Amino acid sequence: MGDDGFIAQHRSDSRQWLTKMQSHPDTSVWSSVSDSTFAPPDKFKVKTVGRRQELIERFFWQQLTEEALQKLHQPLKVEKYSSEYDGSFNDEEFTPSSAQLNKNTNLYKKYPLYKDPPLSYWLQNKQNIQGITTPPDYLQPFKKNTAFSKPLEEILDEPHSF
Repeated sequence: MGDDGFIAQHRSDSRQWLTKMQSHPDTSVWSSVSDSTFAPPDKFKVKTVGRRQELIERFFWQQLTEEALQKLHQPLKVEKYSSEYDGSFNDEEFTPSSAQLNKNTNLYKKYPLYKDPPLSYWLQNKQNIQGITTPPDYLQPFKKNTAFSKPLEEILDEPHSF
């Protein structure tokens, strides 16, 4: 205990009058320019705008916010989606007459676009192409297949049978 009656509780305690506890200086009282804690007041009390202009600005701001809120709360207009498919290819009166459709209607309802095996140039011209083996699964004609009946070199060496 010192001469002034200060009792230190911890080693890091300091004298209360030596350290300033204020994080922000008090702006209600003006400080001098030479003081390091000088800060200008938060808001000047002098009006720079007249009463009429203040009322007009408040009125227009209120009007603008009301208009913006009305635009935000308007329901969105849902337009009918139109695409090339709807205009050119989708025929409401079309009834498919496929044997596969009659076989498995549940599968067609689940996957309407994939009811027939896909057609390709290779599948249509498989009799004219030499050295090609038919795909084992017609629903997946582009799957890799290396099961040849003869090696490719032997097929290319044979004369063409037109």
